[in-house]
Amino acid sequence: ISEAYRRFGITPSSKHLIIVKVLIAPSSTLTPSALRGHVHAHVKGTPVPFTDAALQAESLTDWSKVRKYYKLNGVGWLDGVRDEARKRREMEYLVLGSMALRGL
Repeated sequence: ISEAYRRFGITPSSKHLIIVKVLIAPSSTLTPSALRGHVHAHVKGTPVPFTDAALQAESLTDWSKVRKYYKLNGVGWLDGVRDEARKRREMEYLVLGSMALRGL
């Protein structure tokens, strides 16, 4: 996670954020509405549903940065893929594989 912050970062000009809060034990003061209020108070923006369609929006990912940092620019066969949906799927598989290998 720290490497992702360093490479991709969150800056004042960031347009897309996914905020996840994991609660281990129920708390009387930390309710879903209290969390929403806290996020709305500290993050300027419009919340959208966390759906597959929202995650697949073309503007959500800077694929040139992803290709650079995961060294996908030198993958010749990937440039030969003409179907954009298939190319994106293949890049996702390559990135996930790279992340899994780094975690070993």
